[in-house]
Amino acid sequence: MSSARPRSGRAAARLSVGLLTGLLTVTGLVALGDRGAAPAGAVAVTSTAASTAASTAACTDVLLIGMAGAGEGSALDRPFGASLEPFRAAYVQAATSGGRTVSQQFLRRPSATPRTLKRTARVTGTSAAAVNRSSVLAWEGDLASDVTRVLAVVHAAAQTCPDQQLVLAGYAQGAMAVHRSLLRLTTRPQELARVVGSVLVSDGDRTAETRAIVAGDPAARRTAVGVHDRVMVAHGDVPRADVSSVVWSACSRGDLVCDVGATRVNRAIEVHRSYRYGSGAAILARLAGQAWGRTTHWARPVSGWTPRAPSAGVATSQQLPVRVAAADLGHVVWSDATNLPPGLTLSATGLLSGTPTAAGTWTVGYTVSNSLPRFAQPVSGSFRVRVLSQAARSVSAGGEHTCAVDDDGAAWCWGRNTWGEIGNRTTGPGPSTPTRVGAMNDWASVAAGGATTCGIRTNGRLYCWGLDHKGQLGDGGKAVANRPKPVGTEAWKQVSGGWFDTCAIRADDTAWCWGENSAGQLGDGTTTLRRIPRQVPGSGWSSISVMGWHVCGTKADGSLWCWGRNSFGQLGDGSTADRHRPTRVGADNDWAQVSTSWSHTCAVRTSGSLSCWGRNFRGQLGDGTRTDRATPTPVLG
Repeated sequence: MSSARPRSGRAAARLSVGLLTGLLTVTGLVALGDRGAAPAGAVAVTSTAASTAASTAACTDVLLIGMAGAGEGSALDRPFGASLEPFRAAYVQAATSGGRTVSQQFLRRPSATPRTLKRTARVTGTSAAAVNRSSVLAWEGDLASDVTRVLAVVHAAAQTCPDQQLVLAGYAQGAMAVHRSLLRLTTRPQELARVVGSVLVSDGDRTAETRAIVAGDPAARRTAVGVHDRVMVAHGDVPRADVSSVVWSACSRGDLVCDVGATRVNRAIEVHRSYRYGSGAAILARLAGQAWGRTTHWARPVSGWTPRAPSAGVATSQQLPVRVAAADLGHVVWSDATNLPPGLTLSATGLLSGTPTAAGTWTVGYTVSNSLPRFAQPVSGSFRVRVLSQAARSVSAGGEHTCAVDDDGAAWCWGRNTWGEIGNRTTGPGPSTPTRVGAMNDWASVAAGGATTCGIRTNGRLYCWGLDHKGQLGDGGKAVANRPKPVGTEAWKQVSGGWFDTCAIRADDTAWCWGENSAGQLGDGTTTLRRIPRQVPGSGWSSISVMGWHVCGTKADGSLWCWGRNSFGQLGDGSTADRHRPTRVGADNDWAQVSTSWSHTCAVRTSGSLSCWGRNFRGQLGDGTRTDRATPTPVLG
């Protein structure tokens, strides 16, 4: 091992483990008093995530507990002391990158430097000859009190945050305190099972042939013993790794504290201080990665997750997310679900599915665990699910934008906004996510046209916004509108918009159209452009559809009518002549719904059968040919 210290002062480590969730980590630090048990209120935990239903405080996923020794204390840039800093920093970074919240607690203790281990200040022989019982006792200090403090923190965490994992780290006398705490925890198996890993750096209680995983540069021989074992009765080896907890012993060959032997004492002191930089720090960073790997085997809920709001009477299926090592995903089990909305179930694989039968809001509790025996620690979680009273009231896809009305009556649009068709008081590049249209919560329906949008509120008032170069807004002007503008004061019940025209049906079942009229598509018998609504002849209209240069509508008696351009037979009257007034499609009275496109039309009969007519060069009529049809032709199937 080289003792030359690099200029950086510390080794950095970048570690990552494949998980199923994004970043969600913040670190907190609490430094406890020098002696005795932690003062009241000192055991604090900070977290960015909301606590689960079973927790009694805001709990992080992991609590990292550290105790240093050899005279090292806490500093802003080295919260756990210089020698534990490579491990602490690498573990926190890995947790941050891996999406787990982690808090930190440093247990401060006044401790003697390694030179105190020399029986006389001038002794220069081997480390084995340089130490004696008196010097070791003076160096160790009150370890019994340190053990009590470590156990107090572990116990407090178990009471306050029952689902929290613990990682313990100690250096020199701090490593001995952690070592002895682990031995005491063997009588508290439930608390020991929460300790996923412990790192003992230069452990003075190390025994020969230790059960710990040994590391160093180079690592001390398996027969190496710590300074306490050398001159006094051993406290015993670390617990067996027969549960989820693992212990790592970082001990480089010749270390005065953990490998007392033939190394010259002054050189042994240098080795003891070498974990804070260079290859020694790199080893601790590597152990942090291994400790983090153990951490990820615990399956944990994703705090703050909210499912998409389903609607009553509408089937839904959503997968709950989980934080776990990617290799263990297939072993994760969800169970003990409580307070599910009626009609929904949560499967053992985390699938929230079913058809909710009632609207409302529920806070659902559940547990998640890794079914592999060594990591089967159930962790409680919760989420809030809101079931809407019905599906979205209205949705409409326009030329290059889409709009919808949600269950609360709010209107939303997204997509192209060059002419203000989104209705959010802006123009320009459109949003790729739904954007609220004003603050009104009483929209009944919305219709997205080519570059114009219209909507009807529950009071029957009609509003339009967007492009108006052909009078599509119906307000008598030509200016683009980037927010809803009223169309008259009458009550309306249905609206449909195309690229150049708009048509709507009033509450009295009369039909009205406005905009471009070069093919007679306004149905008023002329080809004159209209910038305000113009009535379509006839009454009893029940639905209307606009697109391209022709319009079709159904009446309450089941009859179907079309007008406007007819170059490809899209009016369905058997001809290709344009019609400036509504022209009946056949003599049938069983039409229920109609939809127009640029040059073809489709309609559904009350029997459920579907027919199309007009242009068919792309096979858009669905009759198995590419032949234009001037009359309704059944769609195959």
